[in-house]
Amino acid sequence: MTVIDIGTETFTENNDWTNLQDMLSKHLKKPGKYIFFNNYTTKLSVPVIYKPKKEKALLITKTTHFCLLFSPQKVPLLAIEVYTYCTFYKDRVERLVYVSKADTTGLQKLGEVNVGQFIVEYMKWVCQIPVETLISNLKFKNDNSNQPKLIENLTKDKIFLSETHYALYRLEKIASGEVNVQMNKSSNTIPYLEYLELLGIDRINLKTENVKTKLVLFTRSEGQYLFPESIKNKGKHILDGRELLKWWLKNVDKITKNWSQCNRFLNILNSEEREIIRYFPSSEWKVGSVYDDPLLTSSASPAIYQIPLLPDDPKGRFLEHLIVEGRVKKVKCKQYWQELAIRQEFSFGAIVGLIGVSGIVNEFQSKNLQSTYLKPKIMKHVTELITSKDYFDKSDWSSLYDELSNIKDMKHFDIIGSWEGKNVGTKRTLDETDTKPVIINTLMCVKSRKKSKQ
Repeated sequence: MTVIDIGTETFTENNDWTNLQDMLSKHLKKPGKYIFFNNYTTKLSVPVIYKPKKEKALLITKTTHFCLLFSPQKVPLLAIEVYTYCTFYKDRVERLVYVSKADTTGLQKLGEVNVGQFIVEYMKWVCQIPVETLISNLKFKNDNSNQPKLIENLTKDKIFLSETHYALYRLEKIASGEVNVQMNKSSNTIPYLEYLELLGIDRINLKTENVKTKLVLFTRSEGQYLFPESIKNKGKHILDGRELLKWWLKNVDKITKNWSQCNRFLNILNSEEREIIRYFPSSEWKVGSVYDDPLLTSSASPAIYQIPLLPDDPKGRFLEHLIVEGRVKKVKCKQYWQELAIRQEFSFGAIVGLIGVSGIVNEFQSKNLQSTYLKPKIMKHVTELITSKDYFDKSDWSSLYDELSNIKDMKHFDIIGSWEGKNVGTKRTLDETDTKPVIINTLMCVKSRKKSKQ
């Protein structure tokens, strides 16, 4: 089975682009016209969570979302990279939304963007995108090796898997007296809905109210994630690990505020339960992991059947380590968390928060989705271009807007800022000569701050 890309597509219906645009506008200082690149691509994926053979999924897709915001002066300000994994079983569809990276360049003016609220609105939008929309650009080509299985599952003469299949169908109909029989689908490709039907997946399972969604991320102190050398910029906001974790918890609370059947979890490795509870932004949080399936006891199921392998994720790196050691099916969840806590990434005093929320997302209220579909190769080129610039060197990053605009199929959306901006009052500006400015980092790119002596 192979995937055929069917070109570019911008998520819009009825020419109504106001939803995401208006939501983001409220957090950009007026009256500037900001430039917003918002792209996505979807392809087939290997399983992110390994399952026993009897529980294996029928289909897994991976959607990459990448957005980049420019100021009215075409200065890059912030970017977000998110992955959405959709796993299709016969009786259900599960969605895993993973916040991979979020970063600022430090080139923004003070009070120009309300970064926290901007990310909240963007992540609400990502989580609400219907599963059907995410996979709508996929078409499946039938290789000879797949035809027997598909023909075996075919219950209605809606599609034809080969010219021979169609010829046999047509002869049968002609013999029964029907002469005006035409092929109603391509013999070479199968649209995604028909393919799901062949796999025995009911379309009703794709509806948002039937899809269980997990939103996951981890917070860790780093200098930069998406914008190389941006840590050198004076406007780069800085928080220590504790404040960064609090910031993300507060925003995840807002993102998932209207979810139903919602469960929110926080785990901080090498921390006691009472210490973790102090970080809770509301009473609705629990100590633990969103991956711990209550239906599976820690003694009955290996961790690899519950913990996903995600990009640039320390949990996944440890699972790979267990695979190399040959222990992957012996280590249960409880033991997994214990061993993970003593790994170098977690054992030197750094605060690493593991945040996870599960629930049912509200139905998407607007028929508009302001995002441009790119083929996977183009998407890869775009992200490599953005993440290869030197953001401390204006002669390097100043050409980024033009370079992106010249890429085939790239589109941008204009957003008119409507935010009044922050009232900075008498607070220190970034240009003051104090050797230790108090700058707050709102993203995943941080430096640990030395504790003052008591």
